[in-house]
Formats: sequence, C-alpha cells, structure tokens
Amino acid sequence: MDANTTQNLINELVTKSKDARKNQVSLMFDYARKAYTLSKEIDYKKGQLESLYLIGIYHSLKRNSKECIQISKQIEELVDLDLEFEIYYAHSLKLSGIELVYLGEYEKSFSALYKALEIYERLNDLGEISTTQYLIGNSWRVVGNLAKSLEFLEVALNTCRELSNKPREVDIMIQISIICIRSNNLELAKKYLFEILTIQRELGLIQNQISTLNNLGEVLIRSKDYSLASEYLNQALELAKQIPEEEVVSNNSLQSIYINLGNNHVLNKDFSKAEMYFIEALKYSNQFREPGMLAGIHFRLSALRFNQNKVEESHKEVQLGLKLINDIVDKSELFDVLDNACETLELVEDYKNAYKLCTKMLQLEMKKNEGMFEQRSVENDIKVRFADAEKQVAIERENNEEISKLNIHLDNVNKEKNEFLGIVAHDLKNPLSNIILLSKMLASQASNITEEEIIDISQDLVETSNRMFELVTNLLDVNAIETGNIRLTISTIDITNILEKIVGRQAVYAESKKINITLKSSIDVRIPSDENSLFQIFENLITNAIKYTPFSKNVLVNVYRSDVFSEVENTEKPFVKVEIIDEGPGISEDEIPKLFQKFSRLSSRPTAGEHSTGLGLSIVKKLVESLQGNVYCESTLGKGSTFIVELPFELQ
Repeated sequence: MDANTTQNLINELVTKSKDARKNQVSLMFDYARKAYTLSKEIDYKKGQLESLYLIGIYHSLKRNSKECIQISKQIEELVDLDLEFEIYYAHSLKLSGIELVYLGEYEKSFSALYKALEIYERLNDLGEISTTQYLIGNSWRVVGNLAKSLEFLEVALNTCRELSNKPREVDIMIQISIICIRSNNLELAKKYLFEILTIQRELGLIQNQISTLNNLGEVLIRSKDYSLASEYLNQALELAKQIPEEEVVSNNSLQSIYINLGNNHVLNKDFSKAEMYFIEALKYSNQFREPGMLAGIHFRLSALRFNQNKVEESHKEVQLGLKLINDIVDKSELFDVLDNACETLELVEDYKNAYKLCTKMLQLEMKKNEGMFEQRSVENDIKVRFADAEKQVAIERENNEEISKLNIHLDNVNKEKNEFLGIVAHDLKNPLSNIILLSKMLASQASNITEEEIIDISQDLVETSNRMFELVTNLLDVNAIETGNIRLTISTIDITNILEKIVGRQAVYAESKKINITLKSSIDVRIPSDENSLFQIFENLITNAIKYTPFSKNVLVNVYRSDVFSEVENTEKPFVKVEIIDEGPGISEDEIPKLFQKFSRLSSRPTAGEHSTGLGLSIVKKLVESLQGNVYCESTLGKGSTFIVELPFELQ
C-alpha cells in the first residue's frame, strides 16, 4: 500500500472515530488507535496528532485522567513548537486542563485551559472557543465556584449561538440548569430543562434526553411534585436502559437516575422500593467508582436501614460512606455529601463522626477565602438588588445631591447588614452545631467515653465557646462605637506602663509558640487618653502580632516620640509613636487597604490555626480615631508587618 493510499485510510479511520464519538466511544477508541498505528508507520504527523487527540478524548470521557494527561504530553512533544500544528498544542492543553482539575491541581488546570482559549481565539476557531469556555465553566463548578462557572457557561452559550449549533447549545444549557439546581434556583432550572427537552425532542436527540429528564426529576422532587418527578425519572430510566453498559459515561449514567428514584420513594415513605433503587445505583456506582456518588448512596442506605430498625446494617453503610469522603475532588459535591453525611450521622446517633464531618465542613468553608472557591456571601444578590437603585441614584443626583448621597449611604448600610448576617450565620452556626453535637455525645454515650476523651471534648467546648464569645463581644464593641454609646474617660496615662502590662499578659501565649516578645521605650511620658481604650487597642495589636508570627520568631514593641505634621493646623505636632513589629508572612500591597475594614479576612493565616473574627482591626481603628490618633500598617510580603499607632500629647 503506497503512502497516499495509507493516508486516505488514516483520514477515513479518523472520520469514523469522530462519528463514533457521539454514541459508541469504544468504537471511537478502536478507530483512533488503528489510525495512530498506521500514521506512525508512515511518519504522517497530522494523522498521529488527530488520532492521539481522539484517544485523549476517549480517556477523558472515561475519566482516565492519568492516561489522558499522558496523551496530552505526547501531542505536545509531537507538535514541538511547529506553528502549522499549533491547534493540536491547544488541544493538548485543553485535554490536560480538563483532567488536572479532577486531580485537584486547580492552578495548573486553569493555566492550561486559559492558555488553550488564548490560542483558539488567536486562530478564530469559534467552535473550539465555545468548547473551551464551556470547559472552563465546568472546571469552576468542580472547584465550587458556581458564580464563575455560570459566567463562563453563559459566555460559551453566546459564542455557540453564533455558530447556530443547536445540539451544542443544548449541552451548555444543561450545565447552566445544573448550576441553577446547585444554587437552589428551582424555577429557573425548570424553565431551562423544559426548553432543553423540547429542543432535544425536535432534533431527535433521544440519548441526550436522559440527563435532562433525570435533572428535571430531581428539580421536581425538590419542588415536592413527587408524582410528576416519578414520571420523568421513569422516562429517563427507560432511555438509559437502551444504552449498552460499556457505552455508559458519567453524564448519562443509570446510577444518578436510580438515586433520584430512590429519594423520591423515600419521601413517599415507600422504603422497600427506595431500597431497591439505591442498591441498583450502588451497582453502577461501584462499576464507575465515582466516590461522591458512592458515598451519597451509602449514607442514604444507612438512613433507610435505620428507619427499618436495621441498626447494625445502618452503621456498616456509614463506615463505607466515610471511607470514600477523602477521595471526592469536586468541592461543591464534597460540601453536599458532607451535609448529607452529617444529617445521617445525627439520625443514627453517631455524634463523634458527625462532629468530625462538621469540622471538615467548617474547614472547607474557611478555605473558600483562598481564592478558588465561591464566597458564601450575598455578593451576587447585592449586585442584582442594587442595579436598579444605582440607576435611580444617577437620575436623582442630577436633581438632588442630598437624596443621591442618602441612597448611597443606604446601600452601604444594607451591604454592612448583609455582611453582618453572613458573619453571624457562618461564625456562630458552625460552632453552635459543634457544641450541640458534643453535648449530645456526652449525654448519650457518657458511660462509654474515656477520661481522655472527656478532656478533649471539654477543651473543644471551651475553645468553641470562646470563639463565639469573642465574636459577640466584638460585634457589641462595633455597635457601641458606631452608635456613639462608647464613653471615654480621659486621664493622664503612662503609656509605657500600659504596654508593660499587656506584654506581661501575653507572655504565656508568646511562650507557647516559642516567640520572643520585647518592649523598648525611649520616652518617659504621660499623655491624656482613655485607659480602657488603650488596653483594647494594644492588646488586640500585640495578640495579632503573636498570632501571625511563626514559632521561634520575634515580636518587638517599640515606643518613642515623633513629631507628625498636622494638615489642619499646618504645623508639626508632638505624638507618641508605638510600633508593633512582627516576623510574620507580611501583607500584600493590594490587601493593606482592606486591613481596617469590618469583616475583612485576608490571605495570611494565623500560624497555629488560631481563630479570627475579622473585626479586631476595625475596632482598633475606630478607638484610635476616637482618641484623635492615627493607625496604619507598613508591610512587605514575606518579611513581616509593622502596625503603627500615633497618639497626640494633647487632645483638642
């Protein structure tokens, strides 16, 4: 066979592989592998790249992440900076980006996907642009940022509409509907799903209807329309059973349908049918080893067994579910599974494990501040809520400046109210849950708990209670300052003496972290001030310095006189300057302006896992200002921070 004939055969195999991708992925793999072998024999570079890309897609569909990434590397090496085949380099980036997110390597994943998107945009390949935007949206969903996910999916949908590709539009709309379900926007989810189902039926996309019918069933269950939910779920089941088992992939698999049918029958109190469906779901989930789904089924079965008075079997299911939790990569899925698990564990009175998972949920919530995860705030609601108000402000500003200022002020007050509610919800709800769980455990299992466990539980109760007490105290302090209910008692104060007392108080805390804390004072002076306020200001700043300083480092408190220029009086004025210098992680230039804002929580973390309410520095600022002083921070990232307080020798 000559080279041209072989090339034609390879191109034919590649075409067949692409066609088989729609509904016969195993055949797709076989065609692509044959094409690759022949391409390598005649050193046909394009054929090798085409077939490797299709093999990579197969592994991605089967969630064979490591194999997919290996194929991606092969493609990259074969391209070898040859601009003629640059699009295949983008394909390799896209393949690895998809899989890296499932391996938990989020930064690498997004770096690859955004780079692939940049290449496709340069090549003006709208089809690949839309696909990559879709994949980026899906990856944001995996890491738990639903707002970012929705943003990219909507962009992908608009790009896809330029191509008039109805089947692809439907795929993207399905993902958008899933985000709506996750966000509990059930009415919008139903609207999308009915629209999707209509288009799929018009186009004769029978197999694609499975996930739509299943998602519709889930939405109807949540909407408590159990009868209609059962109707759509059974339609999905009949269609799914027509697919050969070897062709079932995660997005249209039977296990999800069986889970929803089981849930529907649980809510209808038909436990025998629910059990049958959960066991069927378990069979398919074991086949595909999806840990989140598997864990969820075990917890559902545990609750079911408990309701059937099969206590021993119920606890076995719990243990099986707990073993799978650490393998869940999708963060939003992990949060849902943990939530479901905690409910089940409380039901079966396994309070120890319930407490552990509650703590894990709290840690996951805190990690959302690290950048990838979506903040559980009302940010998006605020944007929508105030969109009309901002327009109104713009119109009214032309006619009445005072009304405009008032509207802006009301917006800020409303935003602070929402922030306050968010803090209370997150920082009080979880500690209270922990206290309840620990108390239940003590009450129900007192005779079986060892003395060591009682000591551990008591320490947890004290620490959790102290966290709540600190938050409530700080909130009351903020309220007192802002409503003008704080009363200053001005007297002549020896500031060095105040600082000596605070450093003495914090010596034990510093010693626990092997931190050397030193006070240096070059003045012997008394200033007019409020003693209680000074204690609160410097105790907060010195405690923070210790909290953010690594073990075996240093904290320095330096006191001296410094003349500060007063813009009001246009002259130099004498001030006492107190510097609290730590050797912590430092603060970036971008974050310094946020330091003294209420509820601000920055990227730096306490070095021994200490708690922070996000209110301390805002209280410090307000108290310093009430004493006619200044407070600010100087910091270099990675080299520590210096907090400076300037207090006047004389009050005006």
